[in-house]
Amino acid sequence: MKTVLITGADGMLGQDLVKDFSADHRIVEHDIARGDLCDPAHVAAVVDEAKPDVIVNCAAITDVDGCETKRDLAYSVNGFAARNLAVAANRAGAELLHVSTDFVFAGDKGEEYLEYDEPRPLSVYGDSKLWGEKLVRDHCERFWIVRTQWLYGKKGKNFVETIVGRAREGGPLRVVDDQHGCPTSTVELVRAMRHIIANGGYGVYHASGRGSCSWHGFAAKAVELAGVEGIDVASMKSSELDRAATRPDDSRLRNYHMELTIGDIMKPWEEALAEYLGAAE
Repeated sequence: MKTVLITGADGMLGQDLVKDFSADHRIVEHDIARGDLCDPAHVAAVVDEAKPDVIVNCAAITDVDGCETKRDLAYSVNGFAARNLAVAANRAGAELLHVSTDFVFAGDKGEEYLEYDEPRPLSVYGDSKLWGEKLVRDHCERFWIVRTQWLYGKKGKNFVETIVGRAREGGPLRVVDDQHGCPTSTVELVRAMRHIIANGGYGVYHASGRGSCSWHGFAAKAVELAGVEGIDVASMKSSELDRAATRPDDSRLRNYHMELTIGDIMKPWEEALAEYLGAAE
């Protein structure tokens, strides 16, 4: 049994991590109500008290558009807080798993991104997450950076719940069809993180649902699997939305490092979505 410190424990991913890892590990939870991770002294005190074998950092500012106007907050939480955890983990001899995002990429490669592709974020959110990655690399010897995308889970507000909820209310629904990625269930991501930690091979990993789609395709499949009939999911272009932050058009991730080490254990995104919505055969 290991002691695992989970930051952002009250978030959508954090709650599923706590539930899963509690089965065979001692869990120490941390959320914003328990202190500011941007305070180096606080982080040092938390790590000293917890004495973790592993720290899993799920704490982040994920409001993509909000980050454009709250730049200081974005870089503090997504960057400097990660640096504080990396410093504390290294001093304590702990391993650190830091969760990152597909938004570190520009989305213009034309095919799936591999772990060694050059990041080029288009938004403050993506740049702040990339800064967090760099600080983890600089300050911690034993780390995993796990990039994921299009995340949904039972414990928080997410795209699937929003779309299905609106469909059950009768719509109408219009969803962009010119942005592509890989929908990822928190349950699947947690399972991957467990295997990555157990394997011990440090470095950068992509962990997203296998296969890909547009946001429109994702929405249509969610409505179908939820059993909502008579609802048309119309398509639209991203240029029709008035958004502060630029999104990557095609940020599909390939789980290449997993393929080379533990094997790509992520399920096809349609299968994971069916299980999430209770529609699995």
